[in-house]
Amino acid sequence: MIHYPLDVQVYSCLREFPHKGDVYTSGVHGSGIDGMPVDRYPRQYYANEYSGLGMLKKVLGLSKPLLIKQLGSRDNKTAVRAAEILKSKGWFRDGSLQGINLEGANLRGAALAKADLQRANLQAADLSKAYLGETDLRCARLHKTILCEANMRDAWLGEADLSGADLNAAYLSGAVLTGARLHEARLHTANFWQADVRGVDFRGAVLQGVLFYGTVFDGTTIMPDGEMWTAALDLARYTDPAHPDFWSGA
Repeated sequence: MIHYPLDVQVYSCLREFPHKGDVYTSGVHGSGIDGMPVDRYPRQYYANEYSGLGMLKKVLGLSKPLLIKQLGSRDNKTAVRAAEILKSKGWFRDGSLQGINLEGANLRGAALAKADLQRANLQAADLSKAYLGETDLRCARLHKTILCEANMRDAWLGEADLSGADLNAAYLSGAVLTGARLHEARLHTANFWQADVRGVDFRGAVLQGVLFYGTVFDGTTIMPDGEMWTAALDLARYTDPAHPDFWSGA
């Protein structure tokens, strides 16, 4: 049996090939690779192609381009696993994910904290219950993205397009959303504790039950009814259905 470096730790996916003394991987047993039956692979092929990191890349598909492609998968397990490996390899913050296309990706519950996703296309992606703490989403396209119950603590969302997004029960404490577009976004019970919403466009957004405590507004923040924010504005008009002048957007 061929011995592989322990630092690569490929031993868990290797077995001794019955009768021939060669090795095979559980991932390619039977059909083999490129259509060739496993038992026809010469011993030298394994030695050359399945040694060290080369084996991991071949068998487990750990190349950066493939993992980034898998991150955009509509299969949740595939996308979440890709995120885990990309993070472990240090590829979350090296610029590899800037501007990538993840439209329609199923990243429900994914751990994407501190990922650099500037200008990424996440339109219509499912990021519900995802952890996006300190994630850089500046200028990202999040139109109609599902972010309900997502943890976006201290996330960077400046100039991001969140129009039509589902942010119901999202946690945005300390998030920076300067200049972001939340036109017609659903924000029922979202938490904006100490978030920065200067210049945010909330026109048509549903703010019922939203927590605005210590939130930073300025005169360029546009409220759901199109009015500009002022220090005298009663935010309960947009968040509390019991308010006599409650704005429902109807």
